[in-house]
Amino acid sequence: MATEDRESLDLSKPDSKSEIEAFEQRWLLLQLTLKAIGNLPDSLPDSERTSLVKAVTLLAGDDTPARIRIDAKRVLQRLER
Repeated sequence: MATEDRESLDLSKPDSKSEIEAFEQRWLLLQLTLKAIGNLPDSLPDSERTSLVKAVTLLAGDDTPARIRIDAKRVLQRLER
């Protein structure tokens, strides 16, 4: 999971084209996952929403790339309503 492997989201020193492609795939998967979670909060039981808040909070930290951090914070706002 991306929250456990922050280095997988770092493209500051790509070594190869395959590394760049792998990064782009992870980035897209994470964006789509955050979007899906953001669309679900009203249909989730409180226990699931609490679990998702914990996971997404890790992505909203200052050491996460800005685009992911911003998306994660938006999702958190929806989950915490």
